[in-house]
Amino acid sequence: MAKSKNNLEKSRQEAGGKPALGSTRATSAGASRFMTLAEVQLYLGIKSRKTLLKYIKAGKLAAIKMGGTRWRVQRAHVRDFINSSRKNSHSVTPKDNRG
Repeated sequence: MAKSKNNLEKSRQEAGGKPALGSTRATSAGASRFMTLAEVQLYLGIKSRKTLLKYIKAGKLAAIKMGGTRWRVQRAHVRDFINSSRKNSHSVTPKDNRG
């Protein structure tokens, strides 16, 4: 877990304080299409995993379970969630930790 957290922090620093969408899952072809719930939480600035799971169960954020217990979210679905939240006047924007 600590190694994963370090990768998230490194990505955040490289992006000028805000992690790049899906930046910690690099592959030889570039960033993976999928993000973990921890990555989505960090990117959106959502503090509670429970809140994120409520969005998933309500159908507001599309996600899949891989291996029966591990949730994954496509980067495109995170963008869709942000855009739909803006349209519905729920101010959900990526967290910006600069300054």
